[in-house]
This record gives sequence, structure tokens and C-alpha cells, in this order.
Amino acid sequence: KLAEDGDPATFNFALPHMRDGSNDYSLYCVSQNGEVLWSFATGGRIESTAVTASDGTIYFGSNDWKLYAIDQDGNYKWNYFTQDAIISTPALGNDGNIYFTSTDDTFYALGSVGNLLVKYKFEGRITENSPIISTVGDVYLTLDDVSYSAINQSTVFALNVPSTGVSVSSWPMLGHDPQH
Repeated sequence: KLAEDGDPATFNFALPHMRDGSNDYSLYCVSQNGEVLWSFATGGRIESTAVTASDGTIYFGSNDWKLYAIDQDGNYKWNYFTQDAIISTPALGNDGNIYFTSTDDTFYALGSVGNLLVKYKFEGRITENSPIISTVGDVYLTLDDVSYSAINQSTVFALNVPSTGVSVSSWPMLGHDPQH
């Protein structure tokens, strides 16, 4: 949360302590002046960037095969177990849904309480590709595989999933918003 006056005591954001993730398996909340306010331990390395919903819930993936939901104070809410590591950044819809991929080459859509809405297994590599939500709710995902393309390049998919737009929050997806 960022106070109007930018007071460091109320300016908190969650992020891994390293640019490319957390090797010590923890997500950190750091004040504006760099003080660690809290940490949340997982069972694996964190390569996923955390995103924040309008209610303050923080979502991120881990190499322990789980997508985590924690509150803004670092308290556990729930997790969703996949079949492999989650290194992509989740995307949040304005309806509260969470969209993400796993290194099991599967796209997932979850409700705000962790219930599975959509699960789609791709026949190609979506390992590091983060879903993007347009302003009208279209969810896009790239696939890096020759099986969907005549040449070795990425293919963009528009996914038919329940979404009405990107979440109105401080950081709802990779690149911040549809304009990036």
C-alpha cells in the first residue's frame, strides 16, 4: 500500500529479494527504505514475479509446483498444486480470477479462492510464458514450439476463458497493465 504522503512505514510491496527470484525459497515484503517487513517461505525457488489483487492478496508461483495466495501481511491464504514448477507471472482478471502457466505446459485459470476454472494442456512449450489480459478481457498466451507453426517461432493464442478485463490493482500482471 502506498500512502498519499509516501510514508515508508505504509509503503510496502512484495517481491523476491533478487531480480530473478529468490534462491532461499522466500518472498519478501520490503519497505521503501529497504527494511524487510515480513517474509513468506515456500518449498522451492521463486522465479515467478508476484502480482497484487485489488484486495491486497499477493499471488506468485514457486518451483515447489504451487501457486500461492497470501494476504498483504504475509499470511497464508491458500495454494494450488500443479504438476511442475511455476516460473511464469500470474495475471489477474477484474473478476478475481487468476491465470497462469506451469512448466507442465499447462494453462490454468483459478477463482479467487483457488478453485479450478480451466485447465488446458498444450502440446508445446509454455514454460516461461505469462498470460496477458487485454482491457476487454481477452487472455493471450504465447507458445514456443514448431508443432503449431511452420517455422520455429512463437505463436500467440487468444484463450476462451472467463475474463472481463484486467484487475484494477497496483500490479495485476507482467508488465503492470495492458499498455506495459
